[in-house]
Amino acid sequence: MTQLTIKGQVFEVEDDTSIVVGAPLTEGQVSALQQTRRENIRNNMSKKVEEALNGSSQLSDESMSRLQALVDEYAGKYEFGVRQPGAPRVTDPVEKEARAEAAEVIKAAYYARKGERVKGEALTEAVNDLMEARGEEYRAQAREKLARREKASEEMLRASGLAA
Repeated sequence: MTQLTIKGQVFEVEDDTSIVVGAPLTEGQVSALQQTRRENIRNNMSKKVEEALNGSSQLSDESMSRLQALVDEYAGKYEFGVRQPGAPRVTDPVEKEARAEAAEVIKAAYYARKGERVKGEALTEAVNDLMEARGEEYRAQAREKLARREKASEEMLRASGLAA
């Protein structure tokens, strides 16, 4: 049984017993999986294409060839359910806020020292390192910030007459 949240409401949903390892797939399941795979490849490669375009509307033949090779490589290694390298998926609000603050500190410090922006994998690695070294400090600050935000929201709701 898995929980599914719809419009903030939590429901219990049983897994489909026909979708198990080793079971033959229907035509519809194959189509849905292929479409999801293509969408994931497109989404995960779009930043590289955007960077290569650099404001242009067309890629050079050289850039297109290089990116096609990257897409081929990525598609060849793609696995469902396996997170690709990059920023970890964070759903905990405290951890999310703590990592965002760590990223801002890193970006500001890097820009002050180098005069350029840090982003992508270099930023992710730096955030991971900082959270490893000082994560509890950033989490404590995040808890305080979220509590202040929640209090302010409640006050605004009361002041507007929308509070329940």
